[in-house]
Amino acid sequence: GGGGGGGGGGGSGGSGLNNVPFGAYQQIFGFADLDTAFVSCNENWLCGNWSECPPTEIQTRVCADANGCGTFKKKPAEKKACVYQEDKIKKELEDKEEEKKNPKRELPLQITPPKVVCTKETNPMKNGGMWLFLLILIVVSLRIYLTEKSIEKIRKKKGLSDIKRAKQVFAVKRKAFIFVGLMILFAIVLYLFYVFFYLCEINLTAFWMLLAIVIVMPIIVNRIISALEYHEQKKILRMGALADTHYREIKRLIEIEDDNIVDMEKEIASQIAHLAMREDFRKIMDNYVELDKVYHEIIRLYEDYQEKKIMFKDEEKLVDDIYDLANQDSFVELCEKVPALKSVYDKLLLLYQHFEEKQELYDELTKAEEAVRKKLAKDE
Repeated sequence: GGGGGGGGGGGSGGSGLNNVPFGAYQQIFGFADLDTAFVSCNENWLCGNWSECPPTEIQTRVCADANGCGTFKKKPAEKKACVYQEDKIKKELEDKEEEKKNPKRELPLQITPPKVVCTKETNPMKNGGMWLFLLILIVVSLRIYLTEKSIEKIRKKKGLSDIKRAKQVFAVKRKAFIFVGLMILFAIVLYLFYVFFYLCEINLTAFWMLLAIVIVMPIIVNRIISALEYHEQKKILRMGALADTHYREIKRLIEIEDDNIVDMEKEIASQIAHLAMREDFRKIMDNYVELDKVYHEIIRLYEDYQEKKIMFKDEEKLVDDIYDLANQDSFVELCEKVPALKSVYDKLLLLYQHFEEKQELYDELTKAEEAVRKKLAKDE
């Protein structure tokens, strides 16, 4: 009987935990139930990337609880099935190796133009804009025609030196360049405003770009005109320097010839004046009028040279008289008989030769000036 009681007591003792009141749990554990103890730690699993699919066709990854709760209720899967693609893996490995050998170069910065939405036709050949450009073309052509006429008029103008003529041509061309540049600029800007504000939807980015073009284009036109002006002015200065140098060289040679001629004329005049005191020589001068004319012309030219005058007509007359005298056979024969007259005759021939050389220098000077004019006309 006692054993049964003990068993009963044991039975009562075994089931006694279930009969512990709810408040006892709070006294023993400090929380309402066992589940509450685990819920109080929130799992926070962080996983890495899945591995490449191996031949075993099982991908893996590693996951860890950031909070370290020690529970695994919310732990994600660390393995999953996959399909192994040998060709793809091989291709990726080859690409990586190739990239290591030949690294890709960075592409240059590309600026994408703003998108402009146009609801109407923007082609000037189809929307009537061609009439604007046709009008500008007519105006520009007319201005070019008038410019050519002005240049032709300047070329035909007499009394202008080559340098002055070149400067006048340059001034006319400069005005024409400015006019044509401004007209082209005006046409482009006007048509762009017509396109952006009438044919297309207003785009602020495009507007600022258009505004920048309006500001920059006059600067470009000015630079072009300045470059042309610099080229023209440099050409004029170079041409002037070349012509001036050549002119001065020839003038210097002419001055040397003049000095030689003056010395010879003085010597001849003095010799003739001395011989004229002889009666026989006065008879010779009476018989040969050209000799007397030559004597008086030499005296007159000598006085002109002393006053720095250049009398081309008197020089030509003297040369002609010497030529006529030299072509008289009787005078030449007489010179062979009279030594004093022969000396005068030889000096007259030498003087004639100097005049010919001087004339050649004047011809050379004329050719040089003509060459400069032709070069200027070609450059224009």
